[in-house]
Amino acid sequence: MNIQYVSVIGSGIMGCGNAYIFALKGFDIRLIDIDKSILDKAVITISNNLDRQIKKGTISWENKNSASSKINTIVGVNNTPQYSDLVIEAIYEDKIAKKKIFNSLESIIKKEAIFTLMEGVASAEDIDKVIKLGMNHPMGPLTLADFIGLDTCIAIMNVLYDGFNDSKYRPCPLLKKMVAANILGRKTGEGFFKYTN
Repeated sequence: MNIQYVSVIGSGIMGCGNAYIFALKGFDIRLIDIDKSILDKAVITISNNLDRQIKKGTISWENKNSASSKINTIVGVNNTPQYSDLVIEAIYEDKIAKKKIFNSLESIIKKEAIFTLMEGVASAEDIDKVIKLGMNHPMGPLTLADFIGLDTCIAIMNVLYDGFNDSKYRPCPLLKKMVAANILGRKTGEGFFKYTN
C-alpha cells in the first residue's frame, strides 16, 4: 500500500510530534483539531521544534521549509479527508472522547489498521522517535518490545486475542515471522534493533 496522506487528529504534544516526524519524512499531513486557534499554536510549536533541530545541525533550512509546506490544518474531525491513507488519533486520554472520534471516523474512512513498520511507513527508529518525542517516554514501543522479548509480546497478544476475540489484538505477521526466526530482542542480540554485549 502506498501511503502519502497522513491525518493526525489532535494537535497537542503527541499530535505535533507525529505531524513533525511524518512531515520531515515527506508525507502530506492533515493536522486536525477542534479549533483554529489551537491549530495555529500547534503550527508554531512544530516550527519551533524544527528550529531546534536546525540549531542542533540535524536538519537544514530546506528540510524545515519542505516539512512546513507538508503540514495543513483542518478544523473538525468530521472534516477528516476521505483520501487519508493513514489516520493517527493523538488526543488527550479520555476514553469517551476517543470513542466518539473513532465512531465519527468510521463513517468517513473505511480502511483497515496499518501495521506501520511492516508496511514500510516508517523505520523502527522513526516510530520510537515519535513516541519518545511526542509522549516524553524514556523508550519507544519497539525498544520496549525488544527489552521484554518478542516471544513474550506475542504470547501476551495471543492471550488478549483469544480472550477478547477482537482482531485489534491479533499479532502482527511481522512479529510472528520474527519470533519464528528466533529474533526475540535483546536476549538473542537482535529484534527490531541489533544489540551487542
